[in-house]
Amino acid sequence: MKISLFKVVCLSGILTAMPVFAADTNAEKTISKSFTVELGGELTVDADQGDIEVLTGDKSTVEVVVEREAKGASESKETSALKRHKVTFSQDGNKVRVEGVTAKSSHGLFSFSHPDLTVHFKITVPRRFNASLNTSGGNIHVTDLNGTVDARSSGGDLVFAKIRGAVEGHTSGGEVKASDCADKLTLQSSGGNVVIKNYTGSSAQADTSGGNIEVAGCTGALVVKTSGGNIAISAFSGASAYADTSGGSISIELDKQPTADCYIHTSGGNITANMSASTALNLTATTDGGSVSSAIPVTVEGKQKEGSLVGKMNGGGPKLSLLTSGGNIEVLKD
Repeated sequence: MKISLFKVVCLSGILTAMPVFAADTNAEKTISKSFTVELGGELTVDADQGDIEVLTGDKSTVEVVVEREAKGASESKETSALKRHKVTFSQDGNKVRVEGVTAKSSHGLFSFSHPDLTVHFKITVPRRFNASLNTSGGNIHVTDLNGTVDARSSGGDLVFAKIRGAVEGHTSGGEVKASDCADKLTLQSSGGNVVIKNYTGSSAQADTSGGNIEVAGCTGALVVKTSGGNIAISAFSGASAYADTSGGSISIELDKQPTADCYIHTSGGNITANMSASTALNLTATTDGGSVSSAIPVTVEGKQKEGSLVGKMNGGGPKLSLLTSGGNIEVLKD
């Protein structure tokens, strides 16, 4: 009797320790949903893994396609992995929400090996729509949207193209690219490069902790910072520019007369500023360990310190501060 009771207790303990999966018959590789909406609505995606791609169409619908695959896994293991990945959908008026969460694979005394899933959220929304997107481990791409975008990834790349609304993008480890955007731009990466091309909005800000920053074609006020990379600004025609790096070189090409002060600073690299011979500025160029030269005449007053050039170009105008702690400074003319 004692032995039987002991066996029952042990069996009960083992069953308690076994993983328990919620009933879920959805083991399809592809899940599709469609929602009827009006213009100006909002899409929210919150995923613990997977890439998110948002496109636009001419229909008054939100079309969601979730593609999933466990590469190299047996059929039974892939089915188990698909069932563990829970995808839910909800709609509240003109707001559509998509969530993807993977259940834990380790329970109690037992741990079960599951193949890694590759997940891709492909969502088509009306052209005039807003998007709030979050993934813990994938890339985010948004294209041709007339609305605001808030995109966050814990380790993937962010790509924005033809966005006519304010964009805020943050990634902990990937690159950020924005092209042909036309509203306020705020981009941040903890370790990747940042690229901005053909920006026509009012103000753009980019910050990276360890990558390079490239800006090609910008008509708005610009603020860019990197803790350890180079900064290259070309075809700049905005009102003002602020560029700061702790360890790289900076080049800036002024296509138009600035209307406000510009500040260019590096702690350890060279600075090159290229502009029209007729550009009117109050120049302050200072280096602690290199040389300063200007191809555009600078009218100075008093004695100049070594490694410094302070004066007026073409009668003066907004301030242009070029400061480096250890490199050379060159002012070139087109």
